[in-house]
Amino acid sequence: MYISIENNPTQMSFKQKVMEKQESKIRKVFFSEVTVAVTIVSVSAGFIFWITGPQNTSNLEIQRIKDQMEAQQKTQLQIQNIKDNDLHTIEGKVSDLQDQVNDLQQTVVRVETLLNERLPTKK
Repeated sequence: MYISIENNPTQMSFKQKVMEKQESKIRKVFFSEVTVAVTIVSVSAGFIFWITGPQNTSNLEIQRIKDQMEAQQKTQLQIQNIKDNDLHTIEGKVSDLQDQVNDLQQTVVRVETLLNERLPTKK
C-alpha cells in the first residue's frame, strides 16, 4: 500500500506550506540582499558625485575663463590691427599734407618774387 503524497490533500497542503515558508525565506533574503546592494551602490554613487561635483564645477569655471581670455586676446589683436591700419593711413595723409604745404610755400615764394619784381618799392 503506497500512498502518493501528491494525491493526499493534507500532505499537499503541508508540502505547500513548507514550500511557501522556504519561498518566503528566500524572498526575504533576496529582497534584503537586493536592498543592501542597491543602498550600497546608491550611497557610493552619491559620495562620488559629492566628491567630484566641486571639481567638475571648477573645471567648467576654468574652461569658461580660458574661453573669455581667448576672446579678449582676439579682440585685442583686432584692435591692434585697426590701430596699425589707422596709424598707417594717418601717416600717409600727413605726408600728403606736408607735400601740399611745401608746394604752397614754393608757390607763395614765387608770387612774392613776382610782386617784388613788378611793383615798385616805396621809399
